Amino acid sequence: LHQSCYTDMIRSGMYACPTCGLAMQDMSRVWQSLDIEIQNTPMPREYADMYRAILCRDCNRKSTARFHIVGMKCGEDSCGSYNTTEDAGPLLKKDGDNFRPVTDAEMTALSRVDLNIITSNNDNDSEESESDDGWETT
Repeated sequence: LHQSCYTDMIRSGMYACPTCGLAMQDMSRVWQSLDIEIQNTPMPREYADMYRAILCRDCNRKSTARFHIVGMKCGEDSCGSYNTTEDAGPLLKKDGDNFRPVTDAEMTALSRVDLNIITSNNDNDSEESESDDGWETT
């Protein structure tokens, strides 16, 4: 990776290597911030006990993480990274100590959950914004 490319990537908020996916710098403070954001962003109760099989790009281990829209944390105690991706398989529900795939009926019910999305009435959020370059950011 060229130094100038690395510098441009870091400036634009990209922290993972485009080749292997590993974090290219110490992300522990970012992971701590995500821990706090997740604590302060409750999921609807219908998503309680929902999990996903994930793969951590930093430790390269698979684990099962509590599903959260903000991020899913690596289950390895020695890692704790949010540099994860969903592994193969369905959304899982925890029943006691075991995980099972979410049923079609449960998935249909989840698709009907009211997420209480807060919208802004700020005039700067207009679709006609001069700074809108056609890219959607998340």
